[in-house]
Amino acid sequence: MCDHINEFAKKYGFDHAEKLGEYDGQEVYFPRFADTRPRLLGFPQYILLKDGALTLHIDRDFKITDHFFPRKE
Repeated sequence: MCDHINEFAKKYGFDHAEKLGEYDGQEVYFPRFADTRPRLLGFPQYILLKDGALTLHIDRDFKITDHFFPRKE
C-alpha cells in the first residue's frame, strides 16, 4: 500500500486504507480502523484516486458499495 494513501486516511481519522479495486476509472480504497470495534459513521466512505488526486467520497447513493459488496437477495 502506498504511504500517501494511508497518510490521507489518517488525515480523516482512519488508521489505514485497503485497496478494493477500480470503479468508474478510479482506484477505490476502503478506509479502516486498527481495532475491530464496530463504528457508526453514517454513509459508507471511500478514498478515490484518479489522475494522482485523492478524495474522500461519501457514497450516498451506494453505487460504489453495491459494486464491491453486492446485496444478496
